[in-house]
Amino acid sequence: MARLSGRVCASIGLACSVWGGASQGAIAQEFSLSTSPRLDASEVDTSNTYDSRLQPTPGLESLPLVHQVAAIQPTDWEYQQLQQLIDQHGIDLTTLSPAITEGRSLSRYEFAVVLQEVLSRIELRLQDNNSRYINRREFAIRARLTEQFRVEMESLEERLSDQERRVFALEVNRVSPLVRLNGEATMAIVDQTGGERTISTTFQRRLRLDLTARLTGRDEFLARFASRSAPTLEQVTSADLDRTAEGTLSSAIRGDTDSNITLETLSYTFPVDVGLPGPSPYRLSMYVSAVGGLHSYYVQDTFSPYFEDYTGGNGSISAFSQSSPIYSIGGGTGFGANLFLDEQERLALSAGYFAESAQSPDAGDGLFNGDSALLAQLSYSPSDRLQVGATYVRGVHTSGNAIFDYAEGEIFQVGTALANVTHTALDATATTNSYGLQAAYRVSHRVTLHAFGGYTDLNVRDRATGDIWYYGLGAAFPDLVLPNSLAGVAIGSEPYLGGLEGVSSDTLGVLSNDTSLHLEIFYRLQLSDFISLTPGIIWITAPNQDSGNPDTIVSIFRTTFRF
Repeated sequence: MARLSGRVCASIGLACSVWGGASQGAIAQEFSLSTSPRLDASEVDTSNTYDSRLQPTPGLESLPLVHQVAAIQPTDWEYQQLQQLIDQHGIDLTTLSPAITEGRSLSRYEFAVVLQEVLSRIELRLQDNNSRYINRREFAIRARLTEQFRVEMESLEERLSDQERRVFALEVNRVSPLVRLNGEATMAIVDQTGGERTISTTFQRRLRLDLTARLTGRDEFLARFASRSAPTLEQVTSADLDRTAEGTLSSAIRGDTDSNITLETLSYTFPVDVGLPGPSPYRLSMYVSAVGGLHSYYVQDTFSPYFEDYTGGNGSISAFSQSSPIYSIGGGTGFGANLFLDEQERLALSAGYFAESAQSPDAGDGLFNGDSALLAQLSYSPSDRLQVGATYVRGVHTSGNAIFDYAEGEIFQVGTALANVTHTALDATATTNSYGLQAAYRVSHRVTLHAFGGYTDLNVRDRATGDIWYYGLGAAFPDLVLPNSLAGVAIGSEPYLGGLEGVSSDTLGVLSNDTSLHLEIFYRLQLSDFISLTPGIIWITAPNQDSGNPDTIVSIFRTTFRF
């Protein structure tokens, strides 16, 4: 706190010395802008501020231009976007910058100080290295704000001592100027009763270490190493037609490594200048994955704000509630792309392809011959509160591998056995065509709703056809009771086989089609930027779409450390 207070005072004093009207409540903090890559001045649309072709009168180069001294008004685009970032991330600046909380105008240096502090706090909250998966529209806004106030922010930064910069670099865990190490440790006490997987109370643990590198300032290379152990929570495999993956915890995604350290993800993300008009020329983002790729890593949005933590330990507690099951179809090695189709970056097209056995040279495997998934998604944000999207996935699933598997092959993580491995029971390859609709709506900065629905057309080659359905509704309540906390409620139906034609009951037996519901409640208590506690409970009715099975209840007390 002493160091932070010193930085605040130094920054405030600097802002006041540079611009006399600076607010004493503003603060500044050195910030490595890992989530808002800087753009060259020539790359930014400045039409809303001044004409970049105008040059100062000869002999008056020392005088500032009008746009450099004009105050930022509450009605300006920059002011409104900064306030949205503050509301969206629940940043409290009441005691630090009363000017912006009261809606008063700010000088450019005051604004730069507040902007720098807001970006710093966002960065600290994204130390789990999921920052590259934030909404790409927010990414573009942060980049544009940083560029427009680059001069003021650099002026503040230049006056910080070299020693202070080095200390801050150590505080954000930089291994080198290009490489950074982040980690997440999740520990959970889990109890499960009922259904087909009644167990004793058990202790789960998972450790993730992320090495990230930025070569150009706009790209990111990620190598993630992980170790997981949940010995009494055996994963449901393709041989378990009578068991279900409903209620699988998000911390169990990717399977059990038996405490061995494995390479979970190896990927590279980079923007491409496609020469389109707009505030930013980088409207195309490319994603290449050698190991552990998922569709949710490159699409514009998965439409489940607060719940989606990309299999991390700070979102919802189950794999089903993190996002629509359509994103769990396939993964592994492949590539993806996201392109904004309009200058306002509200309409985006995402597409990608993954192969689960790309490294295998065996017949029937490889990049294009084994299990694979091809995705296309169109997303639209008509306002800052509403996002909608339509998704299509075509998958190929060989016998022995599940459908909703997060690229884990025989292990399925979401849904009933009939929805995942019916083709394995028939010893045949299946092709699937999946269609999904998703939406999210921010009622206020304290209430956000999201919903999804999906249908998968199952075609077991030369054997049978079937219908798989799934749907869900979630409500997130950030900052409920305590700051930075998160309460969540989710209800829906995990993927289930609604009907199967072409197979007699003598082959698979009598198929039950009872409605199975997933009800989930959790509360994440954020003790600090690096520690959170999350108790929660999951209730599954009619597990494995059979009302004859007793209901399943999974309770969890999760502790997450980020470093």
